[in-house]
Amino acid sequence: MANDSAKSLSAKAVVFISYSRKDEPEPPGDGEVAWLTYVQSHLAPAVKRGIFDIFTDQDMEIGTDWRKVIGQKLDTCDICVLLASRHSLASDFILDVEIARLLARQKAEGTPILPILVSAVSKVTTPEWVWALNVRPKGLKPLALFPPAERDAVMAEIVDEIAGITTAIAAKKREREDLPDLAAKSFEIDRLRKGLRGEVEAAIARQADVFRQEKFDWGKPVGSRKLSDHEGAEFLRDAGVWGRDVELLAAARDCGGDPVALGFLASGLTEKFFGDVRRRHAVLPRG
Repeated sequence: MANDSAKSLSAKAVVFISYSRKDEPEPPGDGEVAWLTYVQSHLAPAVKRGIFDIFTDQDMEIGTDWRKVIGQKLDTCDICVLLASRHSLASDFILDVEIARLLARQKAEGTPILPILVSAVSKVTTPEWVWALNVRPKGLKPLALFPPAERDAVMAEIVDEIAGITTAIAAKKREREDLPDLAAKSFEIDRLRKGLRGEVEAAIARQADVFRQEKFDWGKPVGSRKLSDHEGAEFLRDAGVWGRDVELLAAARDCGGDPVALGFLASGLTEKFFGDVRRRHAVLPRG
């Protein structure tokens, strides 16, 4: 049990937050925002749920060889969130050490870098690589220009994207570490994973051509039994698919409760759409 717990922790994605201390005033003056604190406050519920972990330089204890620790985190983090501002984009350490290292990893390994525009920057003088990434908020309007309530809503959407990306990364890490594809949370799901895994894999292989030809009957289970909507939703969630409960339940119904169909759907979503259940209709054969 302890070994399983250790594996689960190691499979969790780590988000490295790169920021300028000039964007984290202590304490903030009138009209100022401590942007690291603000972004972390929105990420905190996901950390609490165990969706991912966060690293910032504020996590290091006094006396730590901070350059060594940051270097290790840059080499092992799963995604970088850059709080983009005129301060961070003028920082030698951020650009020449942190981002240079991460851009090299992105090129070699595909490590995601997500810039969040916290305050206005010059479109002319900002490095071109920034605009080549998926800068958020959409429309390139800095968070600082949104009214507080609207800013919170925009940031919540960004958190959803980060959660989706990190969930897909964690699923792939579990596969590499030989963890089960389904982390069963009930007796029935556990029995399904242990007893039907071989059957599901074999059935998927047998049905590959049928899936491609879009002739599979999604209402007729291929496995030994049909899952309930809630079991199917749990199946998808544990396979790395994320989204609102109502949409996961709908996806389970779309698959007719069939473990094979659910496995096929989960595979397609995690491989092509970072596990976003809202894109299920791009994976499911059209009826």
